[in-house]
Amino acid sequence: MRYVAANTLFFALALTQASHAADGSFLLNSCNEMLQATTVAEVGKLNAPDTLASGFCFGSMTTLQQLARLQWSGQDEPALGLCVPPAVRTTQYARIVVKYLQAHPERLHDESSFLALTALREAYPYSSSCIR
Repeated sequence: MRYVAANTLFFALALTQASHAADGSFLLNSCNEMLQATTVAEVGKLNAPDTLASGFCFGSMTTLQQLARLQWSGQDEPALGLCVPPAVRTTQYARIVVKYLQAHPERLHDESSFLALTALREAYPYSSSCIR
């Protein structure tokens, strides 16, 4: 019986931490950590801290960077509704998200990917004059 109770408690704590990791507060702290400790090793190469938090931010921003280019066949508008110039780097994505989260602390309890997309849509809204 103790074994079942211990496992139940363990999984409940793990789920709580997993859901906490996906909110705006965690994203803000993660991206701040990544931006403060990231250096340029050489042209096109970054040295980012090797931590879970930094990796969460870097992975989230890289994913958004790739998805920003996604376009459905036969559609003019990008799938995410963003008009991000191709030269915008992963660290710039993170800076945009950090700036948005700092300006909207009342939203830090919201889901991180939704907040990041909202920040990017505010910074790079799609219009018919979008050059990609």
